[in-house]
Amino acid sequence: MSFLHRKVVFACSRAHGGAFANARASVRYLASTGEPCRVEIEGGLSVPTRGLIDGKWQASNGGGATFPVFNPANGQLIADVTDMGSEDTKSAISSSYRAQSVWSRRPVQSRATVMKQWYAAIMENKANLAHLITLESGKPLAEAMGEVEYGASFLLFFAEQAKSIHGEIVPDPRSLQRQLLLVKEPVGVAGLVTPWNFPW
Repeated sequence: MSFLHRKVVFACSRAHGGAFANARASVRYLASTGEPCRVEIEGGLSVPTRGLIDGKWQASNGGGATFPVFNPANGQLIADVTDMGSEDTKSAISSSYRAQSVWSRRPVQSRATVMKQWYAAIMENKANLAHLITLESGKPLAEAMGEVEYGASFLLFFAEQAKSIHGEIVPDPRSLQRQLLLVKEPVGVAGLVTPWNFPW
């Protein structure tokens, strides 16, 4: 797919961004529609500006609505990102159920491996991710780096926990002649609301 390129220049306050003062970003536009799909920040970080649903970066069903994300250090625009609505949410839930049915049939070791690979990918890109956090929230870069590392650590923790989930055999409370086998299985899709307005 070919892209048209436009440039957006913004400065990151030295008080918040340090080495990232006067950072540059270029926004990629889909050649066919002129709609932005990614923002590329100097240093190698390419950030999608659309919502990820069913494995694809998609615009909002509500007419392609977006909202701006500003650098709080200087008020300049970083990117316009997709504003997902109720129909997009329903679509994401449906595709998540389809994905979960496949994921739950994978062996535990395979699921743990995927989570460790996810962790490794985050750590490989932690400098760029910290840069992005600083740009959009104004958080000091050192704290942003700590946030990336702390968040990624949960992937390693649960990758190991997954291998420790075992079934149990327990007595039947109604009969001395029977025992019950308890098997732990994934329940289904979970909806999570995470805070975005850091620092609060």
